[in-house]
Amino acid sequence: MFVKERETQTLLANVTDVTQLYVSQMLSRTVYKFIFSHLINMSFDISFHLI
Repeated sequence: MFVKERETQTLLANVTDVTQLYVSQMLSRTVYKFIFSHLINMSFDISFHLI
C-alpha cells in the first residue's frame, strides 16, 4: 500500500514536471513569435517611411 502510494506520488511529480516544461516551452515560443512578428512589422514600417 505504502509503496503504491509513493509510486503514485512520483508519477504525479513527473507529470507536473513535464507539464511545467511543456507550458514554459509553449510560452517562450509564443513570446518569441510575438516579438519576431513585431520586429518584422516595425522594419516594414521603417522601410515604408524611408521610401
